Amino acid sequence: MNIKSDNILLAVYGTLKYGYYNHTKYLRGVNPVFEGYINIKGVLITNGSYPLLIGSKNYSNIYIEVYSLSQNLIYELDALEAPYNLHRESVEISELKKSVDIYLGPIMPIPEDFILVKNGNWQSTKPFREIR
Repeated sequence: MNIKSDNILLAVYGTLKYGYYNHTKYLRGVNPVFEGYINIKGVLITNGSYPLLIGSKNYSNIYIEVYSLSQNLIYELDALEAPYNLHRESVEISELKKSVDIYLGPIMPIPEDFILVKNGNWQSTKPFREIR
């Protein structure tokens, strides 16, 4: 496991996962230090182009990849996620015996154009269009 002491561990569940456009843009050449399901107080939803992890009173299993990233890259990703009202929150990953950050939205009703990702592992079903 390649984790620099000054790096931040970030769990990703959507377009930052390997094989998707934001991984290519921001994380090219970076390998995950962990991949698998975690149980988190949240619900993974999608509009087909991208997912959102929103807060919930209930737990669900979410498939994540964890990356060890520099603070400067984390700031870039914070700016990427901010328009979607997502903030970094710390969660414990028992397999790593460490806390990691994950982008999470507030507890809210599922928006009309989103559906639940029932298996907790998001995969794109339509092309991504950047929101400007």
